[in-house]
Amino acid sequence: LTASGAKVTFVPAHKLDTAEFIETDLVVLVNVPAPSQRTWKKLQQFVSSGGGLLGFLGSAAFDGARGIQVAPWTTPEALDVLPARLDVVRLFRKPCGLDVKDTSNPILADFDTQGGAADVALIPVWKSWNVEPVDDAQVLVRFTDDRSSPAVVTRAIGRGRSALFTTAGNLEIDDRRQWNLLVGKWPFFLLVDRLVL
Repeated sequence: LTASGAKVTFVPAHKLDTAEFIETDLVVLVNVPAPSQRTWKKLQQFVSSGGGLLGFLGSAAFDGARGIQVAPWTTPEALDVLPARLDVVRLFRKPCGLDVKDTSNPILADFDTQGGAADVALIPVWKSWNVEPVDDAQVLVRFTDDRSSPAVVTRAIGRGRSALFTTAGNLEIDDRRQWNLLVGKWPFFLLVDRLVL
């Protein structure tokens, strides 16, 4: 159990095909290199039936993995459940942060009341995935770069919702491979907590 009382079950990426999402409210994909078509179909059924899907798109270059592969994340089956199509990894010219100035969405309301918008904009992000939101998706959070690139994209699917965080949700052991310094900072925790809820 976590501090919030949630029961967390870890499933290795290679076992997602056979995983059962019974009594599951949320599936979180963290740097999963190449989900199969079967996995995407299962996730689409899970989300459309009222479940949640949250994906973190980082390097996945650990334990011998090659990293996230674009092709499996852009199949028709993947795009039936994902809120955006992956393109390429982008290295920002200068570090940027997360722009959560628009707190009209209930997920972001706590940033207004707790003053976290300014803090989260100052936490450096060096890399993200370029993504193209699908037609019925919403860009919830953008980066503070010159393009206002999507940072968090969400989508309602049936009775559920999917979301993608376009930068890593983990810290690398090697500092030279960090995508950002978000993990461990309270504004990032607040954002993930609100997305999970």
